[in-house]
Amino acid sequence: MAAMFGALRIDLSDTLGALLIGVFISAILYGATCLQTFYYFQNYTSDKLLLKLLVTMLLASETLHAVFSIYSVYYYTITNYSDLDPLIRTNWSISAVYAQSSISIFAVHTFYTRRVYYMSQKNVPLTIVIVVLSLVHFGSHVFSTVEGFQFLSDDQRWTYVPAYLSVSLFLAAVTDITIVASLTHYLRKNKSGMQNTDTIVNYLITHIVGNGILTTVVDILVLIFAIVNRNMIYLAIYQVVANLYANSVLASLNSRRSLTRAGEVTRISFVLPLSGHETSTQNRTEGTRGHEAQ
Repeated sequence: MAAMFGALRIDLSDTLGALLIGVFISAILYGATCLQTFYYFQNYTSDKLLLKLLVTMLLASETLHAVFSIYSVYYYTITNYSDLDPLIRTNWSISAVYAQSSISIFAVHTFYTRRVYYMSQKNVPLTIVIVVLSLVHFGSHVFSTVEGFQFLSDDQRWTYVPAYLSVSLFLAAVTDITIVASLTHYLRKNKSGMQNTDTIVNYLITHIVGNGILTTVVDILVLIFAIVNRNMIYLAIYQVVANLYANSVLASLNSRRSLTRAGEVTRISFVLPLSGHETSTQNRTEGTRGHEAQ
């Protein structure tokens, strides 16, 4: 038996090897999510309940992501060690990751859509466009999850890519680009010409563009590998997609205190939904105030 198994050499570098690396990176990002969540609840106790629920939901969702991902690796490498038959078939935990990611990404898109709504002075047509993109993306992601579970009982290889997943990834990238372009445009319009205020605005633009480009590039990479290469590389990259979305929101929320401590601004709620309405930058440095837009 040992001789037979030793003679059989299978290259798993672009399948289980890739998945394992993806899960390791995802676990590191999950650690960052836990750390940022702890920091948030330690420093922003006065935030509205809706924001606290969002942060709690993202942590719970990412925890499920970690559980499903680790189980999928354990299933292939430990439970079915040396059993080649399960190695060529999908497992329910992989489809479960699709479901978890759809929830996290939709929550993040909703968060940023609210920002766009207030930053644009309640531009309803623009907000509707983003909402529609987010809903269609969420729907296609749900369909890809259902499609993945549907083939579990069939002789379906794990290299199978649900058709709706490609549509979902494309829509996620389009939604991200639309949100980033909208926020960047309206942030630039809020520049007052005062150095302190404009410094904060430039920081926020850099932060938003950086996060948006990162998630968009990762979505596109997953889409490319899912279409071109029939292996687990696309799934390995996909492991970090939801992590990046969740951490972008948490980093955005947690950056408020560092800006305040720097003495630059006291409120940046014109891009952070802290109250029922959004206001522009309020600068109290040296007694000088920035303009405030309702």
